[in-house]
Amino acid sequence: MIFGEFIRDPHAQRYSEQIIELSTQGRLTEIIPADVCSHWHDEQTTFVQQTLFNTAQSKTENGPIYDSETKLTVVAWARIDNRDELAELLKIDLDDVLRCDPWFILKSYQQWGEQCVDYLIGDFVFVIFDRRAQKIFCARDHMGVRPFYYHLSEKRFIFGSHLAFFHQLECCELKPSSQWIADYLTGLSMSFTETPYPAIAKLAPAHCLTVMTKQSSVRPYFQFSTENTLKLNDSREYVDAYREQLEATIQCRVHSDYLIGSELSGGIDSSTITAYAAQFLAKPQQQLHAFAFTSCELEPEYIHAICQSTKLASTHVFTRANYEPDQRLELITKALDIFGYPQEHGNGTGHEPFYQMAEQLNIRTLLSGHGGDEFVTASAGLVLAELYHEGRYLELYNAVKGNAFTRLLRTLKIIANNYNNKTYNKRFQTAFSQRWRYQLVKQHWVEQYDLQSRYLKNAEYDAPYKTLNDFTLQNRWAPFVSTRMENCTLMAASHNIEYRWPLLDVRLIKLFLSIPSIEKYNHGVSRLLHRRAINDVVHHKVAWKPSKDMGPVYKLQDKSEVKPCLINIEKLHPQLSELIDVQKLRKQLSQSTQTHRSAVTNASFQNLKNINNLLWLNQWLHRYH
Repeated sequence: MIFGEFIRDPHAQRYSEQIIELSTQGRLTEIIPADVCSHWHDEQTTFVQQTLFNTAQSKTENGPIYDSETKLTVVAWARIDNRDELAELLKIDLDDVLRCDPWFILKSYQQWGEQCVDYLIGDFVFVIFDRRAQKIFCARDHMGVRPFYYHLSEKRFIFGSHLAFFHQLECCELKPSSQWIADYLTGLSMSFTETPYPAIAKLAPAHCLTVMTKQSSVRPYFQFSTENTLKLNDSREYVDAYREQLEATIQCRVHSDYLIGSELSGGIDSSTITAYAAQFLAKPQQQLHAFAFTSCELEPEYIHAICQSTKLASTHVFTRANYEPDQRLELITKALDIFGYPQEHGNGTGHEPFYQMAEQLNIRTLLSGHGGDEFVTASAGLVLAELYHEGRYLELYNAVKGNAFTRLLRTLKIIANNYNNKTYNKRFQTAFSQRWRYQLVKQHWVEQYDLQSRYLKNAEYDAPYKTLNDFTLQNRWAPFVSTRMENCTLMAASHNIEYRWPLLDVRLIKLFLSIPSIEKYNHGVSRLLHRRAINDVVHHKVAWKPSKDMGPVYKLQDKSEVKPCLINIEKLHPQLSELIDVQKLRKQLSQSTQTHRSAVTNASFQNLKNINNLLWLNQWLHRYH
């Protein structure tokens, strides 16, 4: 992880001593541990780097790297996945191949300047101080795996890998935004760039930031294309091309000097990652551990199919954690110390049982299938609408399932459904409209922050889009993708674990988007390209499972009342009391105490969700404000 300061105004107060003190006294590693924590500084700049050993190359990292010849200093939290390609382009000697990843970043900047980001593939955030040019150059990886927070003013630029760093440093006014709090209460707070504090921003995925003494600029260095540009001879060639890239993206992420963990839900995404990881590891029975939750009745069947077919010896299966109120408060407090503000994606703390077990086993890599649903394993049903809008009616007829007559009827239905432009997905519109009535924000703030229309916009889902790629890039490539990674990455790091997300490899997604949509859905079979590619590796029961359905949720025999971690209204933070309808909250609290485990309804679920959100906000505001 990385932290630091760059002084823009020579007369400004410096925080270098405080930053170095946080490093040397171990206050940063109290939050997230590291094998090495070191710093570099001069009269204008201070860099701190925490390194967790994982690969052989990472063990050569000793902190920020300074090159005396070019007067460049780099600090990085990075795993570079195209080292061999870079070594060839940079004409690096074989003796240097085992150099650490930040060294490759430094050499890339020396060769290409700010365009170095065009050549880097992996999970990274880095900052380079170019002393001769008197500038700072920062970049964040394509998908936003590793977070990067910063404060920029006329006097200084301060950055860190987590926002909790800014609470420790107290370098700027951290006044919570009321709009962010209202957004959080209604599920609208996730953002590529915004945080709860107007003084702190996030660098968006695939963006770089240049800071000089008198000017600064943020720019994207990469954008996906919606065009299906790849033209091959037949379907087999598309499958082969996709399989080759899929294998490469997983293989480059199983390098570690420690044991490997892999999430395994029994779904196609996590099963793909686990099965291929087992194939690429020399001794998977000793090196690979799978981690699973089972909440639904069919999940064990599919998890078992993968474990048996890959001969996994170690699979750790958990039921969903049901914390007692005091345990829940303890976990929230821990997470606030790591994040510096409320968790925005539940998997951050929701996977805490995985992290704890993995840490005990000295596992330092945890693989996840997250991102598949949003990109390469999307259901792709929109392909049929795409064929209609492009006037490819014969292909549309051939793509639907059934006999000649039923295919004709289904084709006519698709034409009728897409003849008029749709604004909302009806199923989503119904669901979101029903949920809205349980929200707690006062009407005055709902109107001022335009909460209702922004919330109901989620019900558009796939309705406005005419192509699969437009839907993917304009709807599914959204802040919730990177927010989940931010929360999970930091929470796992507190247990000495590096999360890796193979299905969010930029090369794989770029290839997937370039392949004609008809290769991804045909004869009623969704995820077709991916299924064909994994057919020889992933158990057929999972690879060709017709839907994501895992059966009903287990019926709990415990008839006792749910014991949510309830909010004490009398101790509600004033900023929350100003925003929410307290009487409505009282009613929901009363209903929540009467909810039985075996009879959770939509209303009770929404009530419990509201209470959980308030709990996070209340703990955060009281802890820091």
